[in-house]
Amino acid sequence: MTNTNLHRARLLAALAAAVLPATSLAQVRAGATIRPYAEMSIEGGGAQVAAITFADDNTYSLSASGGATVAIGGILRPAPGTAWSPLGLRFGAGYKWRRIADGDRDITLARIPVEAVVTYAFPPGWHVGAGAVHHANVRASGSELAQGLDLGSATGARLEMGWRFIAGTFTRMSYRDETGRSYDANAVGVSVRWTFGGA
Repeated sequence: MTNTNLHRARLLAALAAAVLPATSLAQVRAGATIRPYAEMSIEGGGAQVAAITFADDNTYSLSASGGATVAIGGILRPAPGTAWSPLGLRFGAGYKWRRIADGDRDITLARIPVEAVVTYAFPPGWHVGAGAVHHANVRASGSELAQGLDLGSATGARLEMGWRFIAGTFTRMSYRDETGRSYDANAVGVSVRWTFGGA
């Protein structure tokens, strides 16, 4: 083989090596779907973080895992070609809080949850999921906590099972304050999720 032909062969090989992976990646991108979603959930459980005794002498406590969450995110389904895949990856972020108050006295526990959950769907509408959740900037504040209570950030596991847009959830997690004290933040909850453009 002449030097010119050898050069051409090498050039074609290099071009094929560059084009074929790009073509495969384009096919994956063309087949996969990402759909946005909005979610609302309510959770309860966990250890007591703080409490308020109201004027009626009833004491109301603020638990580490209790609260409501609003979140947005996306669901990726790696569907090759035109086939729909039951496997999905959901990723999102939101805001979770709970506030108890009596007149001008109050305590609020807030944090920013970020999650990545692998889901699998079964006909006619059941689905299960498992993944990781991270709570950032966990902090209790209010008139009853003059200096506030910083619980840092924590990462835990999440399990869920649901039907169509509603699901039961379980999160295993613990918080730790600045002194090293640990708070059980395991949570059981119910979530309602609306996926735009289909499941």
